[in-house]
Amino acid sequence: MKIFLHIGIEKSGTTTIQGFLGVNKKKLQAHGIGISRSLGSENNALLAAYAMNHDRSNSVHIRRNLVLPSDRSAFEKHVAENFMREVASMPTHVQSIVLSNEHCHSNLVDRQEIEKLRELLFRVSQDITVIVYLRRQIDVCVSHYSTLLKLGYTIDLDQHVEHLSLTHFTNYLELVNLWADVL
Repeated sequence: MKIFLHIGIEKSGTTTIQGFLGVNKKKLQAHGIGISRSLGSENNALLAAYAMNHDRSNSVHIRRNLVLPSDRSAFEKHVAENFMREVASMPTHVQSIVLSNEHCHSNLVDRQEIEKLRELLFRVSQDITVIVYLRRQIDVCVSHYSTLLKLGYTIDLDQHVEHLSLTHFTNYLELVNLWADVL
């Protein structure tokens, strides 16, 4: 089975892509392309949550109150088992699967995390193509800032842009090289 792994980046149309995949799941499956629901419907948010190091959390962990290392380990085991069961139950004519989660870009920040995701996906296939859409960094920063304002945050735009520009969030060369080295 071939895996297409769409890792983002955030604010580059991922919600639209994921919506398209969700709406057309049955049609895609008829053409041999599977779409995972066990990893989160449309946005496969459990991908990044599964692979993140236990010293960091994202919204999936917070919503599920996954605080203790034992809770995280049980969660990861559950995610892996459900994904394997889902893949095994796909019709035999399905030869490809598309996974999409933009938080792979923003939440998986070190080699260990990407290797952990790779090990999960290698249980299905070693034929993996990583897809990433790049958008001008300033446009990503402004769009991300707009989203934060809508959510009620009050951070200053200059501080926000400075913070994002100092992280892996906008360093595309580092992002691409890291994912290429692992996959």
